[in-house]
Amino acid sequence: MVRALRNLLWLYLFYHWYLYFQEYLSFFPVLLLWVGAIGLGSLSYKICARLLPKSSYKLFLTLLLTGLSPILLYYCAKGLILLGGIGFEDITWDLILLSLERYFFFMILPVELLSLSTVLVYGTYSAMSLEPAFHGILLTALFFPEGGFRAHLYDHPLSLGISVSLFLLGEILLLILTGRSSKAEDYRIEEHERIVNRWTMVRKGLPYMALLLLFLYLGYDRYTARSLEARGGLLKAEMFRFDFTHYLTLETEIRQTKDLVLLYRRSEPIDRYLLKRFLLEGYDPKKGFFKDPSSPDPLPTEIVPPYPISFPLRETKGRKPIQQELYIINLDPQALVSLDYPLRIVPFRTWPNSSFSRVYQVESMALTILPLELSEMKGPLMDPKTLRYYTEYGKNRRIRALAEEITRGIDTYYDKVQAITDYLRYDYFYSLKPGKAPDGDQLSHFLFSSKKGYCSYFAFSMALLCRSLGIPARVVIGFYIDPEMELLGYYPVRSDMAHAWVEVYFDGYGWVDFDPTSRTPAPGETILPGVQLKQEDIASLLKEILLHPLETEPAPYGKAKESKDFTPLNWMALYKTFARLSGIVLLTFGLGAIFLARFRYRLKAFLSRSTRDRIQWAFWAFLQDLAPLGFVITPSQTLKEALESFGNLFAPEKETALGDLFSLYQLARFGESFDQDEANRFFSVLHKVRKNLYARKNILFRILLRFHPKSFRRPIR
Repeated sequence: MVRALRNLLWLYLFYHWYLYFQEYLSFFPVLLLWVGAIGLGSLSYKICARLLPKSSYKLFLTLLLTGLSPILLYYCAKGLILLGGIGFEDITWDLILLSLERYFFFMILPVELLSLSTVLVYGTYSAMSLEPAFHGILLTALFFPEGGFRAHLYDHPLSLGISVSLFLLGEILLLILTGRSSKAEDYRIEEHERIVNRWTMVRKGLPYMALLLLFLYLGYDRYTARSLEARGGLLKAEMFRFDFTHYLTLETEIRQTKDLVLLYRRSEPIDRYLLKRFLLEGYDPKKGFFKDPSSPDPLPTEIVPPYPISFPLRETKGRKPIQQELYIINLDPQALVSLDYPLRIVPFRTWPNSSFSRVYQVESMALTILPLELSEMKGPLMDPKTLRYYTEYGKNRRIRALAEEITRGIDTYYDKVQAITDYLRYDYFYSLKPGKAPDGDQLSHFLFSSKKGYCSYFAFSMALLCRSLGIPARVVIGFYIDPEMELLGYYPVRSDMAHAWVEVYFDGYGWVDFDPTSRTPAPGETILPGVQLKQEDIASLLKEILLHPLETEPAPYGKAKESKDFTPLNWMALYKTFARLSGIVLLTFGLGAIFLARFRYRLKAFLSRSTRDRIQWAFWAFLQDLAPLGFVITPSQTLKEALESFGNLFAPEKETALGDLFSLYQLARFGESFDQDEANRFFSVLHKVRKNLYARKNILFRILLRFHPKSFRRPIR
């Protein structure tokens, strides 16, 4: 049972290795190599155990034989293939040889690791408790250094979380089931057979499991960070959903996935195709544009409320109300997405077994103005404090000089904004690979050197160019709608349609959006057409919508059917706050548990009222400190003999006074009388012994000894 579970955990690692290189490998040969590696390790150990039963080099020779065997087998197979191909003119044998070399190149490392670890598990007592940490390092190596291959393994972090959780449960179960007898190879226990209690095995493995969790946490953090690159630099994958990031990043390269995010429908045709999710209004030269909760002109809400609400009417000049319906599939269910200014939000109940995590209706005041109407505007007419906030650009002289050059000879407010938009849209190129700036300044590299980038680069640049001229601007992130994908009035929205653009303030009209992103691919690059969604998938979703009439979520008891004074509770912020607090609490309790497990006898000595008890616990704490230095009590030794043996082995040229210390300990535990003078003498001798043991040891060495895994064990059993 134990070996079967261990082999299954290794199969889990082999499977992830296969997923990483699935372009070059097939799973069935990988499965055969997994079986072969286990068999090789077992066979090598049994052969050496029979041929060299009492050799002190048995384990070393077994590892050497096991490590060389896959290489020797490869060259033997290669020789046989070359011999078999003699006299044949077809390419069959050549293809077989290429396959052999490909599998050897990609699979030699995991095969060697599995076969060698199998030998260690057969041959050493501590290998089984160390193997979970080794497994964790291998798994983390797949996720942490190469965060970009994330899309090849899992489409979503929830799948990753479930997979890794099952892996951890398997490791814990393996430790629990490892309640077996192990032949100890260490001379200090004289070849006696040691019976290991299963819970003792678990306790020994817990520090390594904690190390595994740490590695997986770091890997998951990198995993979620890399999801920005995989989803256009805007959508970030979290544990249970996708949502937009709260800041604008300028990545050196991005990819675009095709996850279906939502279905969108509106009440009437209108030439507006940008759906707003977040406003990035704050700007800092070091952080870039970010979501600022204290901005002077935020959205009324960013989440879908639990019942219908309305918001005060804002600027109506050049706007008309438009009703929209959104069917959320793979986005945060509380994420509010809509045109322009939301006026009214109506959440609907989802039906049983629904394909949608949330359904709601939004009425927005959408812009319907023509450029001619805006061209008459002469300035933003904002109050000085708000204007100062929306025109902060970091005093970048190169940005200001470029903006002045673009708008030279242009007087009107709107024409300056349009000139900047046209400059970026027609003089720059769209690219998913903007490249890395030599000096690390991605924005300057885009504006003045490469002149290619994706939507975040264009929005970032336009907002700063406008701000440098005193024109209030902010960055918006959300989705754009492809009008050609409309089906029966519904628009499918995918994750690769995440987009960033700019809003500029016009007095009386409010914030007006401008999209400066170029439609021209960079030289040498092509913009691949989006993968068309399967008609049957969309048809099944539309059929589901048409078969289920929408029912409004009722308002809670005591409230009006429609509230105008609603302060929406930001569950996302609460979730993140709770997650951070939970992390802090768990970290505190974890560190506390580690310190308590390590220094429990010192704490007992400190809290003991009885002098005899205090000396007993202090002596036990001292024995804990000796364990990393090699102190051990064999079955044939008494405690006194073990201390004398350790003293002679560790520092025969020094007087360690271990015998005096043990005598005082015995007197404190079993003597008829034990006064304060004898207690003081015990602690004086203890101090002297510690000083002699750690003489000429640097502070780092002492700290490492304090937290050595052996120092956590109970010293006397």
